[in-house]
Amino acid sequence: MPRPFLVDRRQGVVVTTWQGEGLCSYARLELEEYLLLCALQGLTQWRALQLNPLLIEEDLNHHVPPLCLFAVPPTTQEYALLLEEPQICRGCLQFYCCLGAEEEIRVVQQVIDHVTHHLAAT
Repeated sequence: MPRPFLVDRRQGVVVTTWQGEGLCSYARLELEEYLLLCALQGLTQWRALQLNPLLIEEDLNHHVPPLCLFAVPPTTQEYALLLEEPQICRGCLQFYCCLGAEEEIRVVQQVIDHVTHHLAAT
């Protein structure tokens, strides 16, 4: 699985805990924070698919810039690096807002802000 969540227009969002404990340990996240972040990212993408019937799941993937939680890193280790300083690139913020998922992307950003604050405090 290239990322900890999968999105399917008909079936919804699947979040996996596979390697989640290791990712959390490396990034100093609580498992609950990690799972919430993954679920919210998946729900943001699912909402975009629901609002835009011409989109397909592959349209939501990007590889540049690599410092974005919506990027699809080729390895779990590279995803772990994204969790050290989680962020969403400007392109994704604009993309999801234009697709009608502005509320969902706002909530993802709030969770990232919470996690970032938590990481800074530890």
